[in-house]
Amino acid sequence: MRRLGWDVISRCPTCGLVMRVDLGALATLRGPAFSLWNRKARCRRLGCTGYASFQARAPDMAWHDELRAED
Repeated sequence: MRRLGWDVISRCPTCGLVMRVDLGALATLRGPAFSLWNRKARCRRLGCTGYASFQARAPDMAWHDELRAED
């Protein structure tokens, strides 16, 4: 995704916080094979108890879609 220029964000439905995901840092921390598909993460906003989902936008897309697939 990083190599192809995708834009990845996290979005918390509880508080509305939207943050850009640093794919380079993520690859360094988790390894290049780590996937954000079907994952959630605790919201980074202080005091929020929500869980953010990950959404991505490929270079030819007009909007971000949730990184979710059926198992």
